[in-house]
Amino acid sequence: MSEKLTRTQLKNLERLGGVNPADESFSRRQFLTQAGGTGLVIGGAVAGGLLARDQWGMEGVKPPPPVRLKDYSVVLSPSKPSLVVVRSSPPRAENYASREEELHAREEQAFTMVKAALEAMGGDRGVSAFISKGDVVVIKPNVAFDKNPDLAATTQPDTVSAVVKLCFGAGARKVIVADNPINNPESCFFKTKVGEAAIRAGAELMMPQDSYFEQLYVGGETITGTWKMFYRPFREATKVIGISPVKDHNLCKATVTMKNWYGLLGNPRNQFHQNIHGIISDFALMMKPTFVIADGRKLLMRNGPTGGSLNDVKKGDTMVIGTDCTAVDSWCVKELLGKQRHEILYLDKVISRGLGKDWRPQWTREITV
Repeated sequence: MSEKLTRTQLKNLERLGGVNPADESFSRRQFLTQAGGTGLVIGGAVAGGLLARDQWGMEGVKPPPPVRLKDYSVVLSPSKPSLVVVRSSPPRAENYASREEELHAREEQAFTMVKAALEAMGGDRGVSAFISKGDVVVIKPNVAFDKNPDLAATTQPDTVSAVVKLCFGAGARKVIVADNPINNPESCFFKTKVGEAAIRAGAELMMPQDSYFEQLYVGGETITGTWKMFYRPFREATKVIGISPVKDHNLCKATVTMKNWYGLLGNPRNQFHQNIHGIISDFALMMKPTFVIADGRKLLMRNGPTGGSLNDVKKGDTMVIGTDCTAVDSWCVKELLGKQRHEILYLDKVISRGLGKDWRPQWTREITV
């Protein structure tokens, strides 16, 4: 139960079945309230007689206040770029004696690419401009589907392990890798190889459980109040990093770093498909990450978000790292997916709401490693 009850309330709970109405599971009424349909809720409550006398004796018992995410961003020198595009030729399989050696080379490549970007943005402090001694870092990959990483529908595992090692190298006390997949979580973390990569690098792997969700205040356009979120990983977090693939999406046209935060939503999140651009734009208000990585070494060009055929995958050999999801996504949409930014309505919404900025050449540095 969410707070201490009076003796009368406890007796009524025992008499009426031992259920605390404050702990009821999610209902349609709650969905409409939190998604902005307050008027409909009140009408439904009156019609259904829900404003009847409180037979439970629960008046005055309120759920705990909603949690809020902290601002995990860092302040960088204005003379440094806030977005870095890193290109690198991929390791060639024929140059390695085994698949294991090739995967190790890919991880080293990812490590070098991310480190180069952070050093370009962080100046003399390099990675330490983002991660400090004692930090607890949450890494949010996209592990939505139980797909092989070669299909480019999920975050590449070698990028996850590389970033975990970078964080520990900068002095992080703990690194948590967490996502709330659409498919079975155990299967998703196994088939994408993200779970294995995270554990091998020394991170704590956190998969969703019912008790790990809490009401999070968003106060946005689509989630006007609160929504049930996968909050447990963020309780002790001091820094947050998003790592996403770059891919096509049948509803919102593109999935990059901003859409990645959709994985934090609790169910029934599929109801937001009716206003997919509105909910994604709310993530720019909800989450202020330390930095984000768009891993465009492999691109899912068609049939996203799930893909399923290597024919839909294209080599990109590029990573885009930045502090503003909007700028990173805008660059990737145009330069990697070959789409116009205005095709991606949620990016226009974020920019018009003043929650992010389009990328500009003067804020961008392109390097090759």
